[in-house]
Parts: sequence; structure tokens; C-alpha cells
Amino acid sequence: MTDFSSILLSYGILLSGLLVTVGVMYVLLKHRDATVKLPVDREQLTRIPAYGLQQQIHDLQLDLIGCIMMGLLIVCLPFAASSIQAHITVGKFPWLFALTGLIGVIYFGIKTWKLFSKLTKLRLGHTAEIATANELIGLQALGYQVFHDVQADGFNIDHLAVGKNGVFAIETKGRHKRNKDLLQTNGNGPSSGKKGYQVFYKDGRLNFPSWTETKPIEQAQRQALLLRERVSQWLAIGAQS
Repeated sequence: MTDFSSILLSYGILLSGLLVTVGVMYVLLKHRDATVKLPVDREQLTRIPAYGLQQQIHDLQLDLIGCIMMGLLIVCLPFAASSIQAHITVGKFPWLFALTGLIGVIYFGIKTWKLFSKLTKLRLGHTAEIATANELIGLQALGYQVFHDVQADGFNIDHLAVGKNGVFAIETKGRHKRNKDLLQTNGNGPSSGKKGYQVFYKDGRLNFPSWTETKPIEQAQRQALLLRERVSQWLAIGAQS
């Protein structure tokens, strides 16, 4: 094996972990973009206070992490590559290290897959809650007090609206728009004329274009009951005092 070939092999081995994790993210990202999209346009939502600064802080944090990783790679990569090349040249390849590295690459590839999937769901949930909060802003003009992400004993309420008509617990769930359902909207699908992005309630179910759900309704009902119990307790304590 020539020196040039051994150098390429050395760097290929060192960068294999990075290439696998980035490759997994790229495949998942392309698959997500090809099959689903967010239900709302984030740029069209009313911005929360300091939203622009929050985005700048987030971007700078990613830049700092990138600088740290690049600094580490620039310093360590040449020394590590030289060591691997030396092993290849003398014919004593460290197979134990290679096996350990292979196991690590497989583990972190699977880990990347799971984390990216979770990140996609969290991003969807965050966008849905921001969109709901935007819609609830109008209630304030009607005399309601609106609270978000209310922490209670044993459960969480996404939104809480308090007004003269009562106390309302609002549960938010986000679902991606599926591109195969959106084909119905522009007339290219088998059910031309139907809006493939709408959901309606019927017979105790949320009816989406290609599936139905009941768990979000059940969760909202449970939270409403729990909130009613808490409000009753608070009122009882207030009456006693």
C-alpha cells in the first residue's frame, strides 16, 4: 500500500463516525422533507418578546459548539491519522480498536436516528403551541387572562384561559401535514376537490385525511377534570380563609 493510500485510509477511518452520523441526519432530513411538512408557517406567527435575540443566541451557541469541535479535530486529527498510518505501514493494524470504533459508530448512528426523530416531534409540538398561543391572544381583548405551560401537581396544561365564563384548559397537539394527503388539495390526488390538510371532529374522534385519533381528546378531558378538582380545592381554601 502506497503512502497516499494509507493516508486516505487513515483519515477515512478517523472520519467514519462523523460521516455516519451526518449521513443518518441527512437521510432523515430528506425523508422528512419529502413526506411531511409543518402544519403552520413559523415565520407568519406573532413573535414572542425577544424572539429575534433568542434566535441569535441559539445560532451563536451552535457556532461555539462548532468552533470547539473543529478546534479539537484540527489538533487531534493529524496525530491520530499519523498513528493509524504507522500501524498500517508496519502491518500491525489495531483490530481491537477498530472493533471498538465500529461498535461506537453503530451505537451513535442509532442514537442519532432516535434523537433526530425526537427533535422532529419536539419541533412540531413547539410550533403547534406557539400557533395556539397566537390564536388565544384575541381572548385578552374579551377580558380573559391567558396563561401558557401551566405546571400543576402531576400534570401540565399547555394553555389556561380564565374569564367570566369560567376556566378553560386547552391542550395542544401538532401533527405534520403529509405530502400524500396534500396532493388532494391541488387536484392531483385520487380525491380531487377535498382539502387534504383539514381535520374534523366526529363520533368522539379526530378525523385526519388518512387516520383518526382519540387519545388527544381523552387527555384533554382528563386534564379538564383534574383542573376542575384543583379549582374546587382552591375555592374551598379561599372560602375558609
